[in-house]
Amino acid sequence: MMRADEFAEILRKGKKKGESLGRTKLIVAALEAYWESRDNQQADAEQASYLYQVIKLCKWWFNGRAGAPTSTTEATRRFTIERLLDEANQQLMLYPIVYNALMVYDKHKAGGAKAATPLKNAYAHEGAAYQQAKAQGQFYDPHLPRDVAAKYAAPRNMPNAPREAPSATLIEGKRSPLPNTPLARKPWQQLTFTDYMRLDALLNKQYKVLYLSKFQRLQYMVPVDHGHFWRPMDGKPYDMPGSRVTDDVVAAAKAYMYACDRYGSLFVMRNDMRDSNGNYVQLNHSTLVGGRDVICAGTISIKGGRLRGISNKSGHYTPSTQELTEFLKLLRDDGGVKMDASVLVIDQATQCFTTADRFLRGDYQDLGFNSPEVRTLFNVTA
Repeated sequence: MMRADEFAEILRKGKKKGESLGRTKLIVAALEAYWESRDNQQADAEQASYLYQVIKLCKWWFNGRAGAPTSTTEATRRFTIERLLDEANQQLMLYPIVYNALMVYDKHKAGGAKAATPLKNAYAHEGAAYQQAKAQGQFYDPHLPRDVAAKYAAPRNMPNAPREAPSATLIEGKRSPLPNTPLARKPWQQLTFTDYMRLDALLNKQYKVLYLSKFQRLQYMVPVDHGHFWRPMDGKPYDMPGSRVTDDVVAAAKAYMYACDRYGSLFVMRNDMRDSNGNYVQLNHSTLVGGRDVICAGTISIKGGRLRGISNKSGHYTPSTQELTEFLKLLRDDGGVKMDASVLVIDQATQCFTTADRFLRGDYQDLGFNSPEVRTLFNVTA
């Protein structure tokens, strides 16, 4: 694949001396970042992340040039970027694990969006705040100079850039330091987006939640095939070792969160992330899907590639009984997952503890948290 200096030199041939490369300067910067990462022998995931950004920026350039007048210079530039895009896609195959994960993700997306539920009530403001920051270009590649990023308003959502939004969970619980502020007394569900952002400012913008870019989400994607859940990054069965089903689906500090996006891609993350200083990182179900709509979200337990427990416990999305049912049917019909008495189902909407076979029959009788059947399923470790 061509180097950044070669790419830039070809583009300069059609320009006047001293004339800027325009928006293609962003592609040059991303290409430089990729080769720097490759030359320094960084991890494959790091290299692939920069390469993927080259691909995104090439596509972004083409989208921005739709309908542009044709000239010799324009034709040369278009041909060069088209060549780079083709080479970058071929180069991505050098990272088979990442490439395969992307193929699975794109395959789901090509199938079209399914019925999904958005963030609910004031929690929707969190997602809106993230999307607003993203549109304003607050997430950019650290290899890219700020003046370049600011000037060309391109997608600056590089996988290595920190992505945070005002946390609805934390802000709701931290309004007490503002007792004399009307916003602190206003019912949470009645807050407008303006109210929400004002609260964030009053709390010194210190209560944040992590969001993931598309590329970052890939490492948490869990494809389902022939009844088994697996890791696209290494091709091995997905497993949650050293814990019981009850730890995975009930224990808040240790639970495994899942969110299934509107295209049917499933993402799973344990709620125990810490930063480089050892501080707890706030995660929500919205973390896994960029605040977008979900088919369902909650907690999940997977042992040795098999589903052992699942819930719709999500304060941000609050999936209904029907939405949990449709998600289980999706896993069963498209993924081949067995929905029998070995799978624990917790329906937050009806406060029902039951098994998958009963739940999908429409039997919502609560077996009880402490019933022998539920306790047996809770204690499964493999």
